Amino acid sequence: MRGKNRFISGLSKIEIKKLELGKKTGKTANFRNRCHGIILSNKAYTAKEIAAILAVGVRTIYNWFNHWESDGIEGLKTKSGQGRKPLLSIDNKEHIKAVDKAVKKRAQTGENILLTIEKELDLKGQMTMNILRPFLKKLITDGNGFAEL
Repeated sequence: MRGKNRFISGLSKIEIKKLELGKKTGKTANFRNRCHGIILSNKAYTAKEIAAILAVGVRTIYNWFNHWESDGIEGLKTKSGQGRKPLLSIDNKEHIKAVDKAVKKRAQTGENILLTIEKELDLKGQMTMNILRPFLKKLITDGNGFAEL
């Protein structure tokens, strides 16, 4: 036998206005979906129905409910530090030196720049041009160019 359906109900007019605003103008699609999910729950949609409408799992909906109940609208925002960490960091001197060395080696011997960086930083096949290109662009535009090394 399944448990009762869980809803977010009894929202104040202010909370509904904040959620509506978040649904329309939120920075990320995830935040807008979360706001929409809470609004639908307040309108007595079940978690299963909300999950189908927003194309997410039912467990995800219950997580949104938990975040809403504990932290309100702030709980629906994605916290910083989530997601994959960058392979190369502009703040890491070791990364800058390894890339500088690889670029110089490429100019002198024609050696593959990606393989050189992988060896230097022990990355084992993770380095791609899609990772290196933005790093180089940021390195040059931030004024941390190779001339300083």
